Amino acid sequence: MISSKRQAEYVRPIAFGLLDEAESQVAADQLAKMVADNNYHLNTGFLATPFLCRVLSDYGHTDTAYRLLLQDTAPSWLYPVKHGATTIWESWDGVREDGTVHDSLNHYSYGAISGWLMGDVCGIRLECGKLTIAPKPSGKLGHAEAKWISPVGTIESKWHYYGNRVVFEVIIPANVTSEVCLPDGSTFHVQSGSHVFSCEE
Repeated sequence: MISSKRQAEYVRPIAFGLLDEAESQVAADQLAKMVADNNYHLNTGFLATPFLCRVLSDYGHTDTAYRLLLQDTAPSWLYPVKHGATTIWESWDGVREDGTVHDSLNHYSYGAISGWLMGDVCGIRLECGKLTIAPKPSGKLGHAEAKWISPVGTIESKWHYYGNRVVFEVIIPANVTSEVCLPDGSTFHVQSGSHVFSCEE
């Protein structure tokens, strides 16, 4: 089994299918604990960061993934935003608290969190021509929406909290069917057009 102090050493074997399901769950549980012990900061680099939140949410730690997403002290995605970033920085603290600038301020790699926002937060996944929309909402964020001009047409998914109830709105492009999976376990098979669903948190 994995024995490391680095989050990346847990992320990659899970993401690339190098462990069986039982091993992956144990590794993901340990990864979530490491993130919590690190006060919900990540310590992954270019190769593991794109998979971190997806691995966590795929193995039952969506809340931990959201706490990572919304962390605003370095290293985090929102630290640069708080410091006026309009690009993705090469280093988590590309502009330090004292204003010192170092490394490139225009790299994409850490911006790969956008894949998790699209594929998990808003739940849009198109794989081998099959469309699935399975959002993973959180009251920590409150609402989210995504639009993808995909190879099969424009796909939209949005959700919003109203108290303990979450309302989901999806738009499926013409000539496409989709499976819509809600957090309460209910599943719907829908045709093209606009659809509204809701469930209790």
